[in-house]
Amino acid sequence: MIGRVDGVEGDVLKLHPNVRECIDFADEKARAFKTGVDEYIERTGLKVEPVSPDPGEPSLPDLDRIDTWEQLDLQRRGVTSLIWCTGFDADWGWVESDVFDDHGRPVHKDGICPSPGLYFIGLPWLSTRSSGILYGVSDDAARIVQDIERNLIHH
Repeated sequence: MIGRVDGVEGDVLKLHPNVRECIDFADEKARAFKTGVDEYIERTGLKVEPVSPDPGEPSLPDLDRIDTWEQLDLQRRGVTSLIWCTGFDADWGWVESDVFDDHGRPVHKDGICPSPGLYFIGLPWLSTRSSGILYGVSDDAARIVQDIERNLIHH
């Protein structure tokens, strides 16, 4: 795990050492979401199956022992693919690749770019109506993982 990317110089990502803060933020958002779901179920009297254990609980116990990196040399570490999560407001200004159309939108087929190793996920209508929401992203993710695996086998 790495912190926020502050910049890119060639094949080197410049990193902010905030892994713990990122995980704490994600854990809090997950707790708030689950609380909201539980409150909705209680408020509406919805009958649901008992909840399965959450594989994300408990959170990582030894966050203080996580190494924080100030940079990551992608080529030296053998990294050939990135999965970039941008949230709800995409800013592609930092992507130095010719994979955007005249309107600044990524060119892809179901999230797979013509530029090898570059993928997009979580975009509205990436492949289906549900692609842009948490519920629908899993099918797109599975397809992208299959493409990554296929490329690893052929290289």
